[in-house]
Amino acid sequence: MKTLAIDQLLRTTARHPEVISFAGGLPASHTFPKSGLAQAATAAILEMQEALRYDWPEGRRSLREQIAERLRTRGVDVEGDEVIVTNGAQDGLGLVFDLLKPSVVQVDAETYPGALDLFRRHRCSTTTANAALRYTMPALQNPIGHTATPAERAQLLQSSLIIEDDAYAELLFDSAAPRPLLADARQRVFHLGTFSKIVSPGLRVGWLVPPRRWLSAARELKSSRDLQASGLCQALVEQLLSSPHFDARLESLRTHYRQRAEQLLAQLPMLRNVHFAMPQGGFSVWVETECYGIDETLLRHGLSRGVAFDPGCLFRASPRADQVLAFRLSFSSVPEDRMAAGLERLATTLEDFAPRRRHSAA
Repeated sequence: MKTLAIDQLLRTTARHPEVISFAGGLPASHTFPKSGLAQAATAAILEMQEALRYDWPEGRRSLREQIAERLRTRGVDVEGDEVIVTNGAQDGLGLVFDLLKPSVVQVDAETYPGALDLFRRHRCSTTTANAALRYTMPALQNPIGHTATPAERAQLLQSSLIIEDDAYAELLFDSAAPRPLLADARQRVFHLGTFSKIVSPGLRVGWLVPPRRWLSAARELKSSRDLQASGLCQALVEQLLSSPHFDARLESLRTHYRQRAEQLLAQLPMLRNVHFAMPQGGFSVWVETECYGIDETLLRHGLSRGVAFDPGCLFRASPRADQVLAFRLSFSSVPEDRMAAGLERLATTLEDFAPRRRHSAA
């Protein structure tokens, strides 16, 4: 759970350039398609005047069809009229919860903090045991960086209703986006996607594909919440998707982030008594220590030495005082020439916590 204290610490970090930050899980800003967006903006404003007007709550028809087409290449039976464009995937997740009003949702032991925060705001309990509603990130789990195996997919598909968060599907290091759960349980999956990770988070363009029986209600709710996602931002994404170079750019992004991950993994052994694994994609590495303590205290010690990271408690569905300290390190936006220095500062921070290691009973 993101406590106010941790939130304030991370916000303060962002204002101090001397702090080397592995926090945030942000796409690297130098990868944003700035030239393409500039050209798309010119075309949208001068040639696509409807992008500056109100549109339907579910979004621009042409963009919805493009999203549906990309999903069809992954095995999904879906048409553009079944897609709802949202203000990022988080907006889509909120839309689903406003529709379902669940009292309990099943999650992984570690999962996306934005989802956990939203569940708590809706007074919805989380559990790692079986529940009728399951929230999952099978294409690439955040923060672990794991892709669901066939056996794990089969287990997920046993849930009565599923919220499939597909945020990182296009950023698997060694393959294109996998077949989503939506393809195998069309009437039981609320599928969420976003362009934040592969284009720009500032555009706030994502999508929701609900089960068909929920489509009308989801459209009506979208209209009552905010009328529509930004028409201009939708048009920008639409223009980029129309480029014959879009998929080649995705391949370049996958290569770039894989190389950054390998760079971080090669240097992580300088941290003593920690456990980690190469992620299968995305922006981050999950690290577990052999120490026990308070996440906020660990973060404060790190900041005092000029390094920031995302504490493990943010990702844990049920954080406990007796859990080992863990954290997420994002390699995506740390300058390459500062990565080693940041890890050295983190190594020093962890040395302070060695005496706090819990000893087993003799």
